[in-house]
Order: sequence, then structure tokens, then C-alpha cells
Amino acid sequence: MQNYRQHDLLQKSTLPLALVEDLYNQTSWSTYRPHLYFGLKIKHPESPLFGIIWYQQPNGEFPQELSLRHWCDHGDNVKFSWLAHDGRSFGRELIEDNDLGMQRMPLKPMHCNLLHHRVSEGSDYIFVDGYSSLLGQFGMNLRLSGDFSSEAVSSIAYKIPPFLDMRHVNELLKASIGRKEGRLELVLVQNEGIPGSNDGEANFAAVQITFSKNITVELELLAEDDEKMNNFESNFIQKLEQFEQKFDEVFPVDYQNDSNLLRHLARVALSSLLGGIGVWHGDSLVKTDNSEQIRPYGPLSLISAVPSRPFFPRGFLWDEGFHNLVIRHFDPQLTLQIFASWLDSMNIDGWMPREMILGLEAQARVPSEFLVQSPFVANPPMFFFVLEKFLRDSPLFNRHSTRLSLLYPRIKQFYLWLRETQKGPKTELNPKVLPSGLDDFPRATHPSAEEYHLDLRCWMALSSKVLRQLAETFGDSVWVPTIEEDVRLYNDINALDKLHWSESAQQYADFGLHSDRVQLFQEVAEKRSKTSQTNSQRVSQERIFKRKTVGQPRLRLVDNVFGYVNLFPLLLRLLPPDNAKIGIILRSLNRTEHLWTPFGLRSLSTKSPYYLARNTEHDPPYWRGPIWININYLALDALRHYATSDGPFAKMSLELYHRLRDNVIHNIAEQYTRTGFLWENYNDRTGEGMGTRPFTGWTALVVNILAEKFD
Repeated sequence: MQNYRQHDLLQKSTLPLALVEDLYNQTSWSTYRPHLYFGLKIKHPESPLFGIIWYQQPNGEFPQELSLRHWCDHGDNVKFSWLAHDGRSFGRELIEDNDLGMQRMPLKPMHCNLLHHRVSEGSDYIFVDGYSSLLGQFGMNLRLSGDFSSEAVSSIAYKIPPFLDMRHVNELLKASIGRKEGRLELVLVQNEGIPGSNDGEANFAAVQITFSKNITVELELLAEDDEKMNNFESNFIQKLEQFEQKFDEVFPVDYQNDSNLLRHLARVALSSLLGGIGVWHGDSLVKTDNSEQIRPYGPLSLISAVPSRPFFPRGFLWDEGFHNLVIRHFDPQLTLQIFASWLDSMNIDGWMPREMILGLEAQARVPSEFLVQSPFVANPPMFFFVLEKFLRDSPLFNRHSTRLSLLYPRIKQFYLWLRETQKGPKTELNPKVLPSGLDDFPRATHPSAEEYHLDLRCWMALSSKVLRQLAETFGDSVWVPTIEEDVRLYNDINALDKLHWSESAQQYADFGLHSDRVQLFQEVAEKRSKTSQTNSQRVSQERIFKRKTVGQPRLRLVDNVFGYVNLFPLLLRLLPPDNAKIGIILRSLNRTEHLWTPFGLRSLSTKSPYYLARNTEHDPPYWRGPIWININYLALDALRHYATSDGPFAKMSLELYHRLRDNVIHNIAEQYTRTGFLWENYNDRTGEGMGTRPFTGWTALVVNILAEKFD
């Protein structure tokens, strides 16, 4: 590998781009602003933006105190989900705000910021016309029907600096809301104090409609080259029927007596995953060494699904592999577009940011400690797992072989970079390993150069096999002997056993400098600060948590821990079907004191000293007990594989497959029925949803689980 200190780590890769233009139509419109309850844009970096904001008319409150519903936020107590979405130009969204029920049903949405504008209001018809350098002449028409009056419609238009930080839209609108002519209702009022308020060539416009009863608002946006839609309703119904027909063909759901409920759940899960796809442009913030200097890496562009629209509205490298286990069945071309977009972000070594936080809007939703990326931090290469699925489906692979060949040079470089291992800080009960994707899952307590991660070895074993197939398929004959050697190295079961099998614990485990006697304890510390008035010192006390090592660490297997990581030789199907250790692992995960629950496999055994233990005073248990659907999917995938293989554990695998599948489906469905959400993870004792919601990232794998789509 290259020496990381001999070149600029912020130099982008010079390999041919993986993204092809026909896949990345920059003037196609969709809901590419997933952090909003509803927002539209195109893929172009200079895209116009469109969104919907609503609020309750207040009783005597000042506009600055208004609670505008705009950005998805848990504090709003709003339920929202896509009931149908094709990932491209069609969707139907249900938004419920207390007693308000609202449906958003965009069909081939079109919008453009105004460069020249004219706003006209009538009793049932509002139109804005203008010109855009991207779209040419365009018009936006709003047709209103229902119980409202013309006095309830107001509008503003400003010329603001290009690409205004859209975080400030709410403040701009609040500054333009007021009362006039003695009316109680708040309306939009042109604010003369805002620069650009008197300029006729506006590039920002807002229209407010005030109503107290049901109304229907139909929005039509047409650019000069667009074909006019004569009947929205018939077009919408046709699109909806096409979506439902395709869904039923791709994901047939026929499960016991709950097929209708589960089919609805699966459609919402798929639609919300596709409706959560976003497009971003900008620089990633990167720190390349031990200094405090933060540098921009880019410019980058990304199209990606997101784990959660209110809490994680950005791209995650590890999550995106799981997302596309679902998407690839419904739209394999979209999966390849997403993968190519990620791969085109890599630097000269093959590193890609594990979190892609591009642009001011994206940065505004991320805690500061997670904004900055490191070019030494990896994430599990889930892309290889998905590419293996393409390779297993010969007709699918052949249909997309040209586009897959464009991915190959960069996916190869990504593999070459993955040998770089990561270490965590020593200030925690057990170092978090963000590169593993499993954050606080217990590892060796004292990171060292002698540390070996079981899951990393398993990922390299899988990735090397996939890359060998790709190298052979795409004629990289010079490199085939090299990757063959890697395949032999990483897939050597004897070496795996020698490095990672604990005979005493009867399990696979990490190896490292580890103590099984580590604990967090509270310490009272003095905190000195100056008072602002007297400039005197004030002494206060605060309790802080510190890690204490009771027993000296030694190089050993981390076998006082059993959980998801210990399953990886099984999860990634590395063990031959007749390997006796399969039976040992299956019996262990089936024990209720270990991983088995009525709701799915918990992440960590109850016998582990770290089970449900906090990592710091600020870190509640995350991968230390809760049930995660992505790993349960991998377990089901592996169980189905071994159940259909010719080996002594086929019967046991099949029995566990059916029981685990039933448990996962029943609990997700029960929690969805009770709360209306898919959740980030689930409580291993009660099955209740936990973490953020809606979490329609990898929890959407319930679609594959219901339809038994594992190959």
C-alpha cells in the first residue's frame, strides 16, 4: 500500500469516475431533501429548492414564537411516512400533525427559484411565473378548492443572496409574518427591512394559505419543455397502480393471517426508504493528522438513502449497503447509481468518508463532534455483500454488467485501502469502534498493535472473494494471482480458528490487550470559574466518570463477551456447511440467556459484564443488548443458506430460521401498529421500539424478511 504520509490525503482519486451521465440525470426532480417534511429539488448543484411549511394560527403570540413545521423534528410530535414512492418521480406522503391530516402526493414534481417573477392571487387560483437558467421559462400554479376566502392568501417575494443558507428560511419567514388591517390572523407581509424586498427580480417567494376546514391545494409546476398534464388525478392513480403492481411482483408478502397488514407495512417501509433518498453537494470536513486543523475535502456530490429523516438525514457508508439490499430488488439501476456516487467520493488512497455531511443544510443537523471525518477511519465494506448478491443472480448481473464494470476500478481501490485498522481512545469503559459500525460493542479494553478484530477478518474474507470474481469477470488478469492469494489468506478456516477460536468459551472472539475487570466509577472533581460581576473565582463540584482497570490487561481472546461480533463467521457464511462450529454457534445464539429473545436476536449476551452497561456517563448502551434489524437480517440470510446446504446442521438452521423470522416480523408489526413507526432498534426485554423514529433505513429490511428475499 501507499505510504499515507507521502501525499496529500485530501487529493481526490484520479481513477475513472464510476457514475455515468445517463444514470445521473441532473434535471430529474424528486424529494431529494429528506430532512424536510416535504421538499423538492433536482440533482444539479445549483438546484432550485421547494418546500412546504405550516403552523397553527396563534392567539396573541408574536411571530418569532411561532412553531413552524418545516424540518423533520421529534419535538414537533408529527407522524409522517411515505405510503408510496418509486424513488424517482412519484410519491404519496401522509403527514399527521395532531388533529390535522395532510397528504402530499407529488407526481413528476417541478420547481424553480424565481429570477423574474409575477405573483397573482385570485379566489381559487394563484400563479407565479418566471425564468430560470436551468429550465428556461416556467410557471407555478396553485389551484385551491374547499372552504377558504381570497383574504386568506398572502405572499412575499425577495431577492436574496444566491444560495442563501437555507437554515435561515424559518427566520426569514418569521420576519415577514405579521397582522394587517386589524385582522387577527397572521399573514405574509413584505418586510421593507429585509435587503432585496423592493427588487422586482426576486429569487425567493412564499405563498401562505390560511384555512380552518378541509381544503385541497393542487400545485403544478411546468418548465417550457414540459408536456402539460391534463388530468392529475388519473395520472396519479395510474402511477399508484403501477407502483403497487411492481411492489407485489418484487416483494410478494403472504404471511399467515396478517398479509394485508404486513403488505401495508412493507409498502410503507420500502416507500419511506426510497422517499428518504437525498442529493447533496459540498465539501466534507476532514482532519488529516493530530493537529486541530480542519480542511475541506471536495467538492463532492452524493445521492444516498438516509437512516432516519429527523435524526440522521445524511449518508452513512455502512448503512448504505444495507439500504441497497432492499433497493436493488426494486430498482437495481438506482442501487448502482448510489454506489457509483459513493465511490466517486474516494480519495487517492481509496478512503471514503464514513458519514457524508455535505453543505450547510446537512451540517446543521449534525452534532459538532461528528462533523469532522478522518481519512484513517473505515466502515465495514457492506458494498461487497451487495455486489455478491448481484454476482449470484447471473441474469441481473449480465443486464447491468457495463455499469458494474465502471464500479470495478474504484471498488478495487477501496478494498486495497481496507487493511488499515482503527483504534479507539482509552478513556472509555471499552473503546467505541465506529469503523466496525457497531459503535460501543465491547472490544479489547486496551487498544494495541497486537489487536485483531474478528469481524474485520470476516469482512476481508468476503470482500476478497467478491473482488476475485469481479477481477475475473472484467478481465483484470494481471491482478488475479494477487487477489487469489488474499482469498486463500483470509478464508483459511484453520487460521481463523487459530487466531479467534476460544476453546474454553466455545466461541469465536476478538484478540487483543484485554482485562475482564474494568469498571466505570464516579469521582468528585472541583471546577473553578470566574464570576462575571466581581471577577472572583467560584469553586463548584461536579461528578465525572472515569474508567478503572482492576485487573491488569494481557494479550488474550476477548471471550468474556458474546454477541453480534462473535457470529460473523456464521453471518458472512464463511464456515463450510459441515464445520462442527456451526452447531456450537447455533446452540449458543438459541439460548435465552445469550442472544435469543421473543423479538429477535439481542446484540449482547446477558452474561456479558457489558450487557446494558453505559460506556461513559454520556453514552447509554447502544449495541449492548438492543435488537438491531440489520444483524438479524444477516442472521436470517445465513440460517437460510445453511438450511439449504448439504450439511449436518441444515435441520437446526431451518428451525431457527423460521422461529427467528416469526419473532422479528411479529415484533416489528406489533410496534408499528402501536406507534405508527419503524424504530432504530428494539428493547430486548419488552420488544418496544427505541432510539430514533421513524428509522426507515436498515429497519426497512423487514421488506426482504417478509418476502424472503435473501439472494
